[in-house]
Amino acid sequence: MATTEDRLTKELESLYESPAAPAPDVRPEPETPVVRTRAVVSAKDSRRLLFAWAAVIGAIMLFEPRPDNAGAVVPVWAELAGFAFLAALFATAFGFGNRRPWAPGASLVAVGFGAVLAIACAATDHHTGSWWTYELVAFGVLGLMTLGAARRSR
Repeated sequence: MATTEDRLTKELESLYESPAAPAPDVRPEPETPVVRTRAVVSAKDSRRLLFAWAAVIGAIMLFEPRPDNAGAVVPVWAELAGFAFLAALFATAFGFGNRRPWAPGASLVAVGFGAVLAIACAATDHHTGSWWTYELVAFGVLGLMTLGAARRSR
């Protein structure tokens, strides 16, 4: 019995004398917050859309036919649509130039106001022929390109 007693005493003494292991940290780790970032259009799509917008606006400025009735009365809604189109166009250029997440939205707003201006051109007989169809098709293609870029960014 002495052997067992000695052994137990030695084990207890060694446990008592050994440095105590630090208690495990039982605090729960804080949860990392879920940060939802808005998707940013890729640099390639931004350049492509900026070039397409510049090409469409440039073609409209270069090839737009002379108005049939230069002194025609332009409705107020067409003037407001023209102002809104220019504001959305500048926002689009700034947004895609700096790769902002709201740039596709601004582009779609500009597409919508561009289509309204094309319809205004047809409604007021501003130009002969079907110039307004070119404008509608061009803005439609820009809209499809914008939707494609926004879809790829998600």
